[in-house]
Amino acid sequence: MNFEWDINNIFHVARHNLTTEQIENIFISDKSKKIVPSDVQSRYIALCMSNGKLYCIIFIKRIYSVRVITAFRTT
Repeated sequence: MNFEWDINNIFHVARHNLTTEQIENIFISDKSKKIVPSDVQSRYIALCMSNGKLYCIIFIKRIYSVRVITAFRTT
């Protein structure tokens, strides 16, 4: 699976103290993640578990990749 990163989405995840590598690992490794459509455009929300913590990853599906908009650990 390929991920699209640029300065904007890297900045968004960094604001939540996460790296692109962490997000990719969380997204790929949680085989039981829940993915639901968002109310906004063609965005999706993935709820993923990693090390007992719940993460929310907002992304857009592309033909050959996933573009993460932002991601954060839920509380």
